[in-house]
Amino acid sequence: MRLTKYLFTFCFLFCLAGSGLTQIGTSIAETYSLQEGLSDRSVRSIIKGRDSLMWIGTANGLNKFDGYNFTVFNSDPDDSLRLLSSNIQSIHQDTRDQLLIFYENITWMFNIFDPLNYELRKVEISPLTGVKGIVRAIEVDEQGDMFVLTFNESEDSTRLYQFNGQNNFLPVFSLYQPHRVEQNYQAVLRHLSNGDFLINDSAIGLQLLDAEGNIKKYFQANDFRSPEDQSAIPYPNRINILHEDRFGQVWVAWENTPGIFDLQYDDFKFKRKKGFDQSGLYTAIWEDQPGNLLIQQSSPAGMMPEVKNVFAYTPIGQILNFSHLLDDPKIITCLFSEDFFKTIFLGTKDGFKVVRNNRFRIKTYLNQESQEVNNNIVLKGITGDDDYVYLAAESQHWYRLDLATDLLDTLTFWDATGRQLDMECGVNLVKDADGFIWGAACESRLNSKLYKYDPDQCTVEDFDIPYPIRAFTIAENGSFWLGCSPSESNGILLSFNPNTGTYNEFYLQDSYNPLQTSIPNYVFQSRDGLIWVGTGNGVYTFNPTNQHFVRYHTDADSPERRISHNSCLLIYEDEAGNIMLGTQNGLNIIDRESGQIKVLRRRDGLSNNTVTGILPDGTGNFWISTNNGISFYDPSDDTFKNFFQADGFSANAFNPFSFYRDEKGRYYFGSVNGLNVFLPKDLLLHEPKPTVLLTKIERYRSRDDSLMVMESNLHQIDQLVIEPYDTYFALHFTFPEFSRPGKNQYRMKLGNSQTWSNLYNDPIIRFHKFPAGNYTLLVEGADANGNWSAKPFVLPIKVKKPFYEKTWVLVLFILIIFSLIYWVFQSRMRQRLRMEQLRTKLASDLHDEVSGLLSGIAMQSDLVQFMVTDSRIQTRLKTIGEVSRKAMSKMSDVIWSIDSRKDQLEDLIGRMHEHADEMLLPLNIRYDIQISHKLDRSQKIPANIRQDLYFIYKEAINNIAKHSNANRVFINMRQSGNYFELSVQDNGTPVQQLAPAHAHENMGDQSGTAKSIGAAAQSIKKKGGQGLSNLKMRAERLKADLNINRKDGYAILLRMKKFM
Repeated sequence: MRLTKYLFTFCFLFCLAGSGLTQIGTSIAETYSLQEGLSDRSVRSIIKGRDSLMWIGTANGLNKFDGYNFTVFNSDPDDSLRLLSSNIQSIHQDTRDQLLIFYENITWMFNIFDPLNYELRKVEISPLTGVKGIVRAIEVDEQGDMFVLTFNESEDSTRLYQFNGQNNFLPVFSLYQPHRVEQNYQAVLRHLSNGDFLINDSAIGLQLLDAEGNIKKYFQANDFRSPEDQSAIPYPNRINILHEDRFGQVWVAWENTPGIFDLQYDDFKFKRKKGFDQSGLYTAIWEDQPGNLLIQQSSPAGMMPEVKNVFAYTPIGQILNFSHLLDDPKIITCLFSEDFFKTIFLGTKDGFKVVRNNRFRIKTYLNQESQEVNNNIVLKGITGDDDYVYLAAESQHWYRLDLATDLLDTLTFWDATGRQLDMECGVNLVKDADGFIWGAACESRLNSKLYKYDPDQCTVEDFDIPYPIRAFTIAENGSFWLGCSPSESNGILLSFNPNTGTYNEFYLQDSYNPLQTSIPNYVFQSRDGLIWVGTGNGVYTFNPTNQHFVRYHTDADSPERRISHNSCLLIYEDEAGNIMLGTQNGLNIIDRESGQIKVLRRRDGLSNNTVTGILPDGTGNFWISTNNGISFYDPSDDTFKNFFQADGFSANAFNPFSFYRDEKGRYYFGSVNGLNVFLPKDLLLHEPKPTVLLTKIERYRSRDDSLMVMESNLHQIDQLVIEPYDTYFALHFTFPEFSRPGKNQYRMKLGNSQTWSNLYNDPIIRFHKFPAGNYTLLVEGADANGNWSAKPFVLPIKVKKPFYEKTWVLVLFILIIFSLIYWVFQSRMRQRLRMEQLRTKLASDLHDEVSGLLSGIAMQSDLVQFMVTDSRIQTRLKTIGEVSRKAMSKMSDVIWSIDSRKDQLEDLIGRMHEHADEMLLPLNIRYDIQISHKLDRSQKIPANIRQDLYFIYKEAINNIAKHSNANRVFINMRQSGNYFELSVQDNGTPVQQLAPAHAHENMGDQSGTAKSIGAAAQSIKKKGGQGLSNLKMRAERLKADLNINRKDGYAILLRMKKFM
């Protein structure tokens, strides 16, 4: 049911306009003191050296700061670089960018320190170096030239000297100026850009002199008055400020005298500077590279007066209040900055501060400086038109920002009875086609109201909705889709008609509610008419016409429906029709053509995984708000630049529905602490970023268990050489952006790698047992926003090989190995040759001596046998002859086996033929020897193999001759694969027992020689000796398989690995 009320809107001027509204009370600062390694709390001087690092002078030494660590130099006697004193007064840079170090209460000497190679020398200011008189003032001008002003009381002379950069001073001019030096005496010297000098002497006043010492102007008290200001000032007087800016303007402020003056060159008079509070006491002035001035206004009392205000004076004459730089205690002892609108380095009596000045980059509204979250105004909706931007807070109010006046109004609504309308649980603001502003708020935990605000009539109309509204959107036809939650566990979608004020609950076919288990967080209609609903249980999309329904969630079977997190807080469609889902685990981009989903998370560069808002920039890029910062996303290369509270935003956490871009290109993001407004050009600074610096090299040498650290002369390293025993080395880098060094990012390439390896926030690259070789290391750095350095740092690295891996050592080692092998080979060849010679000699000696002797015995026994008649003696003589002949046969085998001249296979085959002829042919047994063509008859055989093969063969032939009644023997020698085979087989049947008579009968028709051989065979048979065991023993020696078959005659098969 619709309930309509016409209410009046009362507009309060919130009085938040102007510069006061657009500034943060305090800037983000990094503070360093003793705990962080600073040598002393009292900081006296700060400069940036030519090494791009910060050098800080304190009351207890000189500090080098690389963004992470302090390196301290002082007057410690044990320090190899011993300063004259630890109590530093000021630091300057000379013309060669060396550091000039001056000390408290030491005017006759100073140090010159080279920040690159750590060379330190001292220079005297005395007659020995050309200076006469007492030192009253020292000046180092913008170019680094050093001047010394002295006073000689006995001669009443003032002298000026210039340092020549070595060890001497050259006189510039000398003046006769008698005056009395009192206890509170002060002299201040300034060298002007045109070559003139300003000298303020507290005893005689301010003088302007040319380079030759001629007085161009002797200022009097009247020179500090004007027709408009006739107030008198104490003069002569001590001076607080005497400064010439980059544009030639001279600034003066006197001690204990209010006001600040500038020199008018037309009449050489000083006038009070317009725009400044002339009732205040000005105590210090600093200048940055663009020519902006910071001028400090202090209270009049104390040795270290408290700073009341800090003003910036720009080159175009603007005066800006920079007092937001101050913090308790409000005392600034020194200051340095290359640009006051970026990063400022402050010295205080309590330490060293790095302030990031973001005050003028981002405008903030409705933000609270208090850290109590309950006091913050949380914005939950932003929309607008050409004239106004409307804001909805999470509770109580709507706001209207006038873009023309920058005034912020509070919109408070009452009903007809005068009761203020409750705007709790504000959700979203949307402007319809007719210019009406729509928003929602909860009336209770069970229902809510939808508000329609008329900006022209300043009236509001409300509509009762029975459920709390969590999100809503306006469809193409002007109707509304409301995402509601009837309970804390389920949701429902309502279709609302703004013309009639009626609504309908949306169900799919069969009265199915797709959101029955999901609470809606965001409702969106894409250009193709689909309704997208982001919930805590996935993303639902459907066509209201045909009710086609699809769900995206983490457990989807199809990768085209699988997203990174079920809780979706945002839905956006880009120009290409791709859908971007902001979830609590990254940005999911759905390619509508391919269906693929790309997920971008923090590890990919996004500032935080919880995405709450997306705005295009009109060039294809996007600004993305998250729960921790805002990211600028470039889809062309998937890179991000991130911005946080430290960059000037009022908070890090940003809210859903709270993002808007106006017609002038300004971006509005609502946070948990008010509104933030900026132009992209103020955040996306396209100035080149510096190159990464190498600050330290550490090596661990395992050979002597030592750690070597190198911090100086790093600029001279053309190639880093790593010795073989440097088992570990580390390279320390810094990116010279000091506002948030802990957030600086690094990446590296090594060798021929085509991709960068992300080091994130770690400035140290460590290498352990790095392989020998030549490498090229490239390192890039970026600030906390992701602005990468213009060019990489390049360092060639050579890792030396160990001594034993060098080429000449390896060649020598190989030569030694080859020499040893050759020597061993030659030794074996000589030994083998000696063995063959010995075998040949033994064979020859045995043949000539023993065989001849046995032959003689056999012949003598035969002769004697015919000479005696006694039968018994004849039998014995016959036995002697047979034994001699048998011994001759055995000896012949032995001589053949050891003779090195018989090592060829052909010799073995020949010997086999001889023995077969000797044993088989007399028994009428024919034999056939077949030799495979794969065997090379001319190849040599090892002596042991030749011997064992022959004796196995011989034993086999002997067994056939003794035990078989065969008449044919087949002998085969061949190679089968990787094996050598020797087979001997007959065609007979084994004889079980041969009687002597039978044997005699068989041999009856044989010749005498045959008879004797047969008799020898029978005698051998009768012995029944060691034949079988010898066969097995020789086969084992050859590592061969030996098979003996007696079933059908006699057969043996020898099988062994081939040896030729």
